[in-house]
Amino acid sequence: MTIRRRLFLAMAGLIALMGIIFAGLTLFVARGVIVHFPIADRSAELRAIAEQAANFYVENGNSWSNAAQDDRLKTVVLGKRQDSSALLLAADGSAILHAGDKSAGMIRRFGARERIERDGVHIADLYYYDEEAARLKIIQLGVGDSVTVLLLASVAVVGLIALAAAWRTARRLTEPIHALMPAIERLGAGELGVQAPAVTRDEFGRLAAAFNAMSTQLMRYETARRNQTADIAHELRTPLAIMRGQLEELQQRGEAVRPGCCRSRTS
Repeated sequence: MTIRRRLFLAMAGLIALMGIIFAGLTLFVARGVIVHFPIADRSAELRAIAEQAANFYVENGNSWSNAAQDDRLKTVVLGKRQDSSALLLAADGSAILHAGDKSAGMIRRFGARERIERDGVHIADLYYYDEEAARLKIIQLGVGDSVTVLLLASVAVVGLIALAAAWRTARRLTEPIHALMPAIERLGAGELGVQAPAVTRDEFGRLAAAFNAMSTQLMRYETARRNQTADIAHELRTPLAIMRGQLEELQQRGEAVRPGCCRSRTS
């Protein structure tokens, strides 16, 4: 993996971590504020309705059978409000009674919930819906969802901009290294004296300047070595030629003297 990619991934990870922390803290604070929005309190009314529904359960032989056809139970769960709707669910989640003109889904989403127990046993759940409380809860949920969507969209946009800036920064920081690499490869191939562009004044610029000085020095050393080798070869060429000539002369004399010596002995 290249240095540019590593640097970009490190900055991207930091940006993502900061975005998650910022979004999480903002959502935590926003939802904490939204939860404390004033909503109509129906707790006392719900407890009274739940108590009456529990009494019906006991009077019906600890059973919810025929509850949907019992007009008295419908009147009980609807309470005293004209615009109310109610949903009564058994402990297993099955529907016992649905009263009012609102849908079961709307009642469960925007209505207040009261758990109904008898002798410590969970027997049903009551969902109670009225326009005033539901309107405030809709506002509460709408504000919360809007804040969440806007926050996530903002984090996404800012994150993309930050990632683009991180990539540009990583590219600019590693450009001097990319410019230096071809010169290093050429020097490794034996091209002494090659120079790298030093366009910055930071550590990369000083690195390029040091490389250029080293390359120049190596070229000087190589030139000096070649000159010295040539000088030594030139200096050795003359005495070697003289020695060679003398050896050839001695060899010729030896060949001339040897036959005469042999004839003298024979005579």
